[in-house]
Amino acid sequence: MNEMHTIDSFKGGRSLPQSLRLGIALVAITSMALLSLDGSVPILALVDLGFHELGHMVTYWLPDMVTAVMGSVAQVAVPTGLAIYFYVRDDLASTSFLTAWAGSSLRNVAVYMADAPFERLQLIGGDHDWAAIFHELDKMEWAVPVAGLVGFFGLLIIMAAGGWCGYLLYRNLRAS
Repeated sequence: MNEMHTIDSFKGGRSLPQSLRLGIALVAITSMALLSLDGSVPILALVDLGFHELGHMVTYWLPDMVTAVMGSVAQVAVPTGLAIYFYVRDDLASTSFLTAWAGSSLRNVAVYMADAPFERLQLIGGDHDWAAIFHELDKMEWAVPVAGLVGFFGLLIIMAAGGWCGYLLYRNLRAS
């Protein structure tokens, strides 16, 4: 296991690794933002948008349906891939935050999916990906139910990340 540097001690002389403190703080901020009115984390939503558009750019040469799907896939795949990377490196606090980010990103995809029948979201240009996807599949009536499942799965992932942070905190305090 990687050695973690600690900062300020608290009750009983126990110390909490700085990376764990940061991970817990970021998961807490992510969770609180998701409970806000619009359910998104402002800075992460902007980063998600960048990765979403990158997903379109790198697959532009593929069929339109693939290009449309890859925007949403990329915005979830990036934090998921980073979470796996940090898990392999045994940086569990970073893994927790990145897992929460992936869940947040899934929730943003769910909002986009649910908007497909209505196309009310303000986009930065181009067609509505999920409207095009559900239309191509001739399954527009699936948009809202599928979005509900995706959003619920995203929420479960965020809750699991928060639970993991709690477990890491408990394990660390117990070991001290």
